[in-house]
Amino acid sequence: MTTARDHAQIYRKIINLNNGGQPLVCMFADCEKHAFQNFTVLEHKHPGAPSDRRCQEADWIADGAAHIRYPFCSERHKTMFVESSGWRTHRLMADRGHAFGYLPTGSRGMMS
Repeated sequence: MTTARDHAQIYRKIINLNNGGQPLVCMFADCEKHAFQNFTVLEHKHPGAPSDRRCQEADWIADGAAHIRYPFCSERHKTMFVESSGWRTHRLMADRGHAFGYLPTGSRGMMS
């Protein structure tokens, strides 16, 4: 991402109307910062490959619970979460002994 594009983005806090309109907190470990809409991860909880039709059907059947959105405060926390989930977990366990808190190979100095 270029510097000009990074500065042009509008970072919107995610507001939860069920708790009195308070912003959501980052879902990464013990981070207490506010989460932004720009840094969310969508996880599919339904069987089969994700497609628009299958996702809509699964949301209708599960009353909207077929997908989970995890909010984060920064690109770094989002990337660390993605790197330590799914099939990558097995690779990290074999290589390093545990699978939490790592950035992808080659990106350590890129994200703040």
